[in-house]
Amino acid sequence: MYFLNKINYSIFAKFIFVAIVVFSFFGTFSYAHQDAQTEKKISELSVESVNENKPFLQNTIDFIALGIKHILIGPDHILFVISIVLVLLPIRKILLMVSTFTLAHSLTFILAGTEVITLSSKIVEPIIALSIAYMAITTVFFKNVKFFGKIHSRLSVIFIFGLFHGLGFASMFNDLQIPSNRTLSSLVFFNVGVEIGQMLILLLVIPILLLVKKNKEINETFTEIIATLISIIAIFWFIQRIFF
Repeated sequence: MYFLNKINYSIFAKFIFVAIVVFSFFGTFSYAHQDAQTEKKISELSVESVNENKPFLQNTIDFIALGIKHILIGPDHILFVISIVLVLLPIRKILLMVSTFTLAHSLTFILAGTEVITLSSKIVEPIIALSIAYMAITTVFFKNVKFFGKIHSRLSVIFIFGLFHGLGFASMFNDLQIPSNRTLSSLVFFNVGVEIGQMLILLLVIPILLLVKKNKEINETFTEIIATLISIIAIFWFIQRIFF
């Protein structure tokens, strides 16, 4: 602790920021290259679960597992969830925001998964990337601005963006091999898996944020670095998904 108290936080923050940005750009390029292969692997895993006579419980377990795997290897959805809670609010507000996101993406996921609504991924994917940048920037840097700081405004924005995230989940689900007699149940349990994956992310992230929050100076520097990093990556994805 004595060593930490002697750190020049300004220099330390700049050094960490540059290091993380450089590392993240390399990671982002790598992700862009490997993304299609990763989704293909999940689709291949789902082929193993296609069996009209498979017990209902086994089919349930298979699609919950696929939902968990999908969100845990999907950095765009992970970064959006992190951006929501990056500045820790009272637990009631966190639950409201996460529940709003869950409600919104579950709604469009089920509607798109049952082909009630459709929207091109060329529209959905750039908006998802833009939503990450928006949430990261407004959560940290505009938190004291009246509109962005009000919980009702945040819930409205989270709900709207959540609708597009649900469409993103659905585009992947529609590529899976699904038993023809269990489309709806597979859809529901895949969504359950997504929610479990989302909770696992929060259970990992929130304790870290609570730990960092104990030191106000470190907390402000840390959240600003992470928010900047997330927004840079998200803007890169936005440009990539628009033009490439």
